[in-house]
Amino acid sequence: MLRLEAQSPDGFLCNVFDLDSDGFVEVLREQAAMAPAKEAVRLLAGGALHRREPVSCGFQ
Repeated sequence: MLRLEAQSPDGFLCNVFDLDSDGFVEVLREQAAMAPAKEAVRLLAGGALHRREPVSCGFQ
């Protein structure tokens, strides 16, 4: 029987990181290299990446 479970975006990313941390970091680096610097500045200035609380993924 297939069991599906809803996850928050942060929880999903933490689980992906737990399953394949090297692959996760590689994908982040590839995406960061493709993102124009202006887009990153726009996202940061607009608060799109603002967090209400930190996510630790089990790290201290």
